[in-house]
Amino acid sequence: MRLQNINDVVIIGAGPIGMAMATRLYQEKIPFTVFEKGDCVGSNLLEWGHISLFTSWEESMDNESVCFLASKGVDLSHLSGCPRSQELVEEYLNKLCDHLPINTIQKNTEVTKFNFNRTTQSFTIEISKGGQIQTIESKIVIDASGTWGNFNLLLPSADSTRENFYSGIPNKEMIIRDMQGMNIAVIGNGHSAMNSILELSKYGVKDIKWVIRGDSPKFGKSKVGGKSHELENLVQSLVENEQVKLIPAFTINSSQRTDNVIKLISEDRKILENIQYVITNIGAYPDYSFLQDITLNLDGRFMTAPRLANIIDPHLHSCDTVSYTFSDTLVTDIPYFVVGMKSFGTASNFLLAKGYKILDELTQSIKSTQIIPSREGSLH
Repeated sequence: MRLQNINDVVIIGAGPIGMAMATRLYQEKIPFTVFEKGDCVGSNLLEWGHISLFTSWEESMDNESVCFLASKGVDLSHLSGCPRSQELVEEYLNKLCDHLPINTIQKNTEVTKFNFNRTTQSFTIEISKGGQIQTIESKIVIDASGTWGNFNLLLPSADSTRENFYSGIPNKEMIIRDMQGMNIAVIGNGHSAMNSILELSKYGVKDIKWVIRGDSPKFGKSKVGGKSHELENLVQSLVENEQVKLIPAFTINSSQRTDNVIKLISEDRKILENIQYVITNIGAYPDYSFLQDITLNLDGRFMTAPRLANIIDPHLHSCDTVSYTFSDTLVTDIPYFVVGMKSFGTASNFLLAKGYKILDELTQSIKSTQIIPSREGSLH
């Protein structure tokens, strides 16, 4: 195990927020390294790369990063409409990666644990790359790792490891390969579930059950980018035309499997039978398991900063009605900062454009501290 002080700021995650933060630090001449678990920037986005964002290109990209790319001769002004996630990676994040110093973005590198020494005011961070464990030190950690992949499970058992259970949004290849001719249950009342339903219907799945806990679908709550209602209208039409069967007020308590057939049982003992495939789109949660001996102040409802919890409560707010500041996102008194989707915990109403603005405040906060390098590269 090797110990080295690699630099002063570590960013976890090379998605839109992590890369936007990296761009800011680079322009401020503050040494940093981004650790990305996947094999490319935006790897989480590529897992649902076939799905369109609700927001336009302009709203989906960070203005500071766009200006940085323009200074390097990269013009993005031709991009219009709403990008698919894959396009956001290919046309934007990859270009940022190309124009940041090559050694600052470490791919296929997972942060496995870290702790904070209050005496030295520094983090000791363990990373895994290519099966090798390395230990580094850093003064600041910015966690932009998101929540994708840390899916809420339908049942206490590990649904994601069970045959014919899936927690993402299926694409054309997966649907044609694994789901044609099947009786499929889609669980969840949010936009992920609606996207799953739309993809299934688009590629010929005829027997779709939409299972929700509430009495009715959540249509009309969000007006993000003027696009979310288009998805809702399409799914609503599928329900009204009986191409999708809505199963309301069905809170799943257990499941049973006989051969390749799944039976879902609700808390009030209702039964949904003859299901052959279950897609669970019931949200995700932030993973803090790699923190060692670090106490976080988290709201119990949404696993987010207490001040932020009431501001973003999805029962009261959608993406377009949330307004918050950097100080609202603080979860501890040490220089560990949670940004992006992860800062919203289990709430699903995060908006990229507002997340980028938080980075402006964080950058100013880092510049004003005494634990980071000056523009000339020496410590204050």
